[in-house]
Amino acid sequence: MRTYKPLLRELIDSVEAYVRRRGLKPVYYNMETKCSPEGDGVAHPAPEEFVSLLMGVVKSRGILQRVIIQSFDPRTLRIVHRDYPGQVTAILVENGAGFGKNVDDLGFVPSIYSPNFRLVDAAMVKIAHEKGVKVLPWTVNEEKDMEAMAGLGVDGMISDYPDRLVRLYGKY
Repeated sequence: MRTYKPLLRELIDSVEAYVRRRGLKPVYYNMETKCSPEGDGVAHPAPEEFVSLLMGVVKSRGILQRVIIQSFDPRTLRIVHRDYPGQVTAILVENGAGFGKNVDDLGFVPSIYSPNFRLVDAAMVKIAHEKGVKVLPWTVNEEKDMEAMAGLGVDGMISDYPDRLVRLYGKY
């Protein structure tokens, strides 16, 4: 099947136009830099160019204050933090090293810590909150897991089923 993959700027323009037409509140974007050292220059640009291209689009569209840049790969987050120190960043985590080790390895304190939800416990949430870091676990899809995460005091959740989150906790 033939299809068209829109450019990021086209996607943002489309979303912003839709929101304006409908008279909705401005939307926030959670953009993940999907990259890895083995993909540099093959599947995606190297980190410096990747961040330059991404942030160029974000700035040109005037949405800088409504964007979270997240990644499993800390290299792009370090560049964003260096070049755009006020930008909201989120480190995605799938290892059991713990909050302190992951943040130390990142080299700065991100705005958001996003571990796999199975790694979240009350102690981790407490430590993150003491450092002023929000906790947004991924990918919380089952209602029982959503309830468990809410019980631990997380600040939000990433889910493939936002309708379930809305049903449980209301709409934004």
